[in-house]
Amino acid sequence: MKNINLKNTLIFEIIQLFAIVANADGKVTDEEKEFAHKYFNSLYPVKFAQFLYEEFEKAVKSGIDTDKILKRIDRRLNNDDKIFLIVKLIELMAIDEIDDSERKVLNIITEKLNIPNDNANFLISLIAEDHNKELRTPADPYKYLTISDSQSAGDVLLPFPDLRLTVVNIGKSLIIVQKDEKNKLLINDKKVVKNFTSKIPKNGHIRINNNYDMSYRDMMYYFKNLKAPKSIFYLAETNKDVEICLTKSDEDMVICEREGCKIYLTPLSDGKLKINGYKTDKRTIVNFNDKIFLDRYRINLRTLVHQSFFQTSETTKLSQTNIRKFTIGNNLESTIRIEDEYDKLWNCTVELINKSYYIGVKQCPFNVYINDRKVTKKTRINIDDKIRIRNSIISYSPSKRVFEKKDFGINIFEARGIKYRFSNKTFGVNDLSFSTKRGELLGIMGTSGCGKTTLLNILNGYYKPQEGNVFADGYDIHNNIDLLSSYMSYVPQDDLLFENLTVYENLYYNAKLRFPGRERNIRTIVDRVLHDIGLYEKRNVKVGDTLNKTLSGGERKRVNIGLELLADSSIILLDEPTSGLSSKDSERILKLLQNLSFQGKIIYVVIHQPSIKLFELFNKLILLDKGGKLAYFGSPLGALEYFKKYSENTGTNENEHIFIDPEFLLDTIEQQISDIDGTALPIRKFSPDFWQEEFNKHLKDITKKEKRKISDTTLIRQKKTIKDHINISGTLLQRNFINKLRDKSNLIITFLLPPFLGLFVGAILHYTPGSHYTFFENKHIGTFLFLSMLISIFLGITNSVEEIIKDQKILFREKMLKISSLSYLNSKILSLIPFAVIQNLLFVVVGYFILEGKEFYFAYIIILTIISFCGISIGLFISSIPKLTSKAAVNVIPIILIPQIIFGGALIQYQEMNKQLVFNANNPIPEICQIMPSRWGFEALITYLGYNNSYRAIDKLEKKLEAVNSEIRDTDNDDELMKLVEDRQNVRSRIDTFKTKYHDSYGNLDISQAIKIKGNSEYKNFIEGKTSVYPMFIGRKKLPFINKEFSTPVYNSFVLILMSVMLNFLTLIILKIRFR
Repeated sequence: MKNINLKNTLIFEIIQLFAIVANADGKVTDEEKEFAHKYFNSLYPVKFAQFLYEEFEKAVKSGIDTDKILKRIDRRLNNDDKIFLIVKLIELMAIDEIDDSERKVLNIITEKLNIPNDNANFLISLIAEDHNKELRTPADPYKYLTISDSQSAGDVLLPFPDLRLTVVNIGKSLIIVQKDEKNKLLINDKKVVKNFTSKIPKNGHIRINNNYDMSYRDMMYYFKNLKAPKSIFYLAETNKDVEICLTKSDEDMVICEREGCKIYLTPLSDGKLKINGYKTDKRTIVNFNDKIFLDRYRINLRTLVHQSFFQTSETTKLSQTNIRKFTIGNNLESTIRIEDEYDKLWNCTVELINKSYYIGVKQCPFNVYINDRKVTKKTRINIDDKIRIRNSIISYSPSKRVFEKKDFGINIFEARGIKYRFSNKTFGVNDLSFSTKRGELLGIMGTSGCGKTTLLNILNGYYKPQEGNVFADGYDIHNNIDLLSSYMSYVPQDDLLFENLTVYENLYYNAKLRFPGRERNIRTIVDRVLHDIGLYEKRNVKVGDTLNKTLSGGERKRVNIGLELLADSSIILLDEPTSGLSSKDSERILKLLQNLSFQGKIIYVVIHQPSIKLFELFNKLILLDKGGKLAYFGSPLGALEYFKKYSENTGTNENEHIFIDPEFLLDTIEQQISDIDGTALPIRKFSPDFWQEEFNKHLKDITKKEKRKISDTTLIRQKKTIKDHINISGTLLQRNFINKLRDKSNLIITFLLPPFLGLFVGAILHYTPGSHYTFFENKHIGTFLFLSMLISIFLGITNSVEEIIKDQKILFREKMLKISSLSYLNSKILSLIPFAVIQNLLFVVVGYFILEGKEFYFAYIIILTIISFCGISIGLFISSIPKLTSKAAVNVIPIILIPQIIFGGALIQYQEMNKQLVFNANNPIPEICQIMPSRWGFEALITYLGYNNSYRAIDKLEKKLEAVNSEIRDTDNDDELMKLVEDRQNVRSRIDTFKTKYHDSYGNLDISQAIKIKGNSEYKNFIEGKTSVYPMFIGRKKLPFINKEFSTPVYNSFVLILMSVMLNFLTLIILKIRFR
């Protein structure tokens, strides 16, 4: 620990601040030191906490620059964390009475951290003053509530003598302090010390006396209803289920009243209501953890209370003070408040101008819509217009001067008579009809192979039924999938995560794809989801794979669910999220899903034999039998009642409350006929057709024909702009690139293979006939260039041939994100090209260096990268072919490479090829060779070396020497002859000097011979116009259409790029088909 350097860390700055506060009154007491020690122990392991305490002791004895420390803390903490820090500092001061000097220091700290003094005074009254005194009224945005055994003293009433807890809500953070000593309090199973404030984490819970749990969400519910007016709804038994309604009817059995945080139940039928085992006929206060039974059916109070919210709306009546101008935002001072997860406050301003209201949206971090129109500037609000901000719908009634706010969500999700047949004509699902309401958690169960996953794929829009329809608030999902995909999420059974990215990065990049261009809000959204799934502490852990496990199975499942929570969808469909998990992990997943249903989401879960405890969390149940036939749909509470008449073992008697064993239901469906001796025969007692027919009869008996309500839900088509698609391409590129860089084993092979091949090829081809090696005389330079070209194509193909195949399942999942196929393909190409550049660089630097080449390193890297681009395009095209496996794709590589070798122009001369391959006898190159990238790449490399090497300049000197010799032969003038002889001597001297300098290492004899084509028949045919095909190794070519001449390497590079573009276009077409 002695070597640890904490400077510039946040904990170091907190230690310094603790030291400043401890010294504020001029002395540091043992009690203050003990408090600091206790605080460090609450955060860290014992040894490290001791080390921090020793640093604290050093800090109290040294001078500290307060302003500097506070500036750093102000930058590094969000507002909620600043408040909790102030709370701990007040606790430290309150060990002895807070004096004026300490208040002065506290005022400086709160001022520097932008915390209002009124709020600091409230926190002092919460922590430092006598708990019998009334707490000071907090300033916005603070709220507090008390949990007590006294109905007069407590906002929340619990049956524990002398209980006194105070919970403070600061933004989205909850701070709790215990004021009594009699009751045991745990936060996430960790004991809380009296008067020692503790933070309740999101997704956390408190436990009182080991038998009463209260979750973070429960407490947020209490805060939301702290000053809520009295509301009443009714509970009635319908279709063997307990449902809520807002209006009274003859079927009602219980009145449920909400007054602030308190909930009262009043039975309307004698003996029907039991609370914690006792019958009651009086108005009784209840809590979420009470065991409540209506007749023989257990009531999930949490579910019913939360569902009651979705049927109500908030109204805001405009007063004379705000009728001309008011605000919609996340500030408590906003006239109409929108709940969100952001620390930063924002408002939309609504102003009355010329008798009409106009809304300004400049400060709003969310998209704002009026009806289905996106609003980007100040816009008029007409009568009956509906404003949508985040998940709130706001409408205006001019006559009543009232704005009404409702939570947005899909209200009804239903299937009507859906049938789906596979290609072999067997039924996947057969005539299913069911519906779910907002806030319901539905389980799909059934025997193996009964169509559970097929049903889920129909509901998410991936499969279209041959008969029947699926509706979301009246919209047919298969005819409106582009519209509805923004409101639906699907979590497949497989863990589709990027193994080399951390938990945070998996969520972060997914969020960037969902919300392109909203970078400032994305981190807040991701943090919120990390808290919701309980993985905030593991956000920086790499996900890993099945072999290198860094997360448990349950944690991986939660990350998968978290990817869909980013969207805040109205409908979430999950395929076996608990498969392979422990009972504890399964419970955690189902509780998470139940909490989501409390937020108004419709959730469908395919689940295989859940425990009784998990089974009771579902509101509705679908039981499927073989052939995709419906055996049951309804409440889990009514399932046993329905199936017990068909079972040999009913599982209950009339006086028992119903606890459903899901195995009993499945056993009843599949029960077999017994032999005379009791042995089960391989014949089912009841067929799938029987169950379907019986349930249809059952439905007719218990349902009344109702007029179908037409939904007034307005769904908004969320279109992506060109800028959005550019941002998505950038995000995909960044995600691909980081994922590749983190794959260490693949990275090592990727970057070690090229230099190894360069070393291997260079060493073998390092040869000249004589004893002295020279690059000029090496007969294998052409072979080296041909192999270089082949290796570039090979590396490009191998790097890309599995890219799309590996992404198949993730593409299937991310289909609802509306990622364009062009954005996806661009990201793949752009992420692979840098690797191609580095591979070609390593190969050329090693191989060409061994062969003692002196020039063209950079040019070769460029040409080889263009060739690699062609290889990448070939690999991506192969990878895009539907239903092709990774193994099959790899097996295709030789089929691509062998023609490149044969038709590349090095192994077999074109004029020596089978004449049947040539359609025009005058063509110097067979037509089939023209579609081979190897032919164009090889020619580009040969001609670049042949025509541009430094030794090539000797040709000009030799031509000059030939011209001088010609003049000598033709002249008769002696003076002129003497001058020409002198010139000839100078030219010969320059040639000798040039040869000495450049002969061995620049240019190559064999390649120089190869490019001398002017005398051959192919060249003559081209010059005479017998063919329009350029002969091999010609120096310059004209580009069609523009009729401009380019060097052959440049011309061939254009051809290779064009080939790549055409291949990518074909790949794009295939991807577009697959994306649909």
